[in-house]
Amino acid sequence: MLRVDLGRPLDPRTAVAGAVEIRGLHGGDVSGRIERLTLDPSGRAITVRLSAPLPDADVYTFRITDVLRTTSGEPLPGDAATTVAALAGDVDASGAVTAVDILAVRAHAGKPVDAATRVYDVNDSGDVTGADMLAARTRLGRRLPQ
Repeated sequence: MLRVDLGRPLDPRTAVAGAVEIRGLHGGDVSGRIERLTLDPSGRAITVRLSAPLPDADVYTFRITDVLRTTSGEPLPGDAATTVAALAGDVDASGAVTAVDILAVRAHAGKPVDAATRVYDVNDSGDVTGADMLAARTRLGRRLPQ
């Protein structure tokens, strides 16, 4: 799920398929994974919900298209895009899975999973355990594309 605050009131009738595109640097167009677009109550932010996680080890650009309009019928001005990376096991967001990541997972083993520690739950089980260390270790050496 990704939430983007666009700062202008949006027309809810235009929060439809094609209003947001997702492209991976290597994987290409994965916009078909968009399950739902919803506006927050103020109408100034859009939430993109995916049907499945984005494929691992890629960099994705989420772009708002001209399909999404303001309440006055105008397209959003400027560059309405953001980039995110997906690399399981890269808990320090360095762009590569290294021994530092494995040690960081180990340091958080047994701690409750919350917003601050969720990144260490590599296998997404709801707990940080030895299985997460193993999951990071099996990805050792993987890097994001450049």
